[in-house]
Amino acid sequence: KLQVRRDGRTVALSRLRGTRRPVVVAGSGSYIRSVMREAESFRAELKPRGIVVVPVVLDMDDILASQSRLDSLKKGFGNAAPKSGDTAPDLKDTSAPSLIEDSPMSKAFKLDAVEPEKWQAWVDEQMSQAETVKPGSNVHITLGLNGTVYRSAVGAPNWVKICQELEPLDSTKTKLTQV
Repeated sequence: KLQVRRDGRTVALSRLRGTRRPVVVAGSGSYIRSVMREAESFRAELKPRGIVVVPVVLDMDDILASQSRLDSLKKGFGNAAPKSGDTAPDLKDTSAPSLIEDSPMSKAFKLDAVEPEKWQAWVDEQMSQAETVKPGSNVHITLGLNGTVYRSAVGAPNWVKICQELEPLDSTKTKLTQV
């Protein structure tokens, strides 16, 4: 069961059906940062279409390096190690550390993948159906409102084309087709 998180709230991906069109971007940390920066510039066009971006890092080295950076930032500047009796970290937080800076704009359309290893397996399964895609490639998978794969491809999403093809959520065509 794939799950996403935003603002500390975790929900199953299936709960987004009918209200959101997830675009899963999977690949290296640098690819995801680039895609998210580009998506920021289309935020005004993405929002009425219910498009949300779910970044999934496929390079575990990026995840570990990011986690290490987050851990060092949590310690502060020259603070001592935690004292006994301090609260332990939340071990139930199984989402990947964010590889991009969260701006107020990105929070509006970015969802965090919970349990990244499940997302990686799902992406691998989706891409195995495309015989020309190498494992670990930078890919994107766009889901329709009905939860089915609308489009998948290697490389960055073409936000202009996505905005041209997908009608706003309140359009009659969207309500009829659920894509």
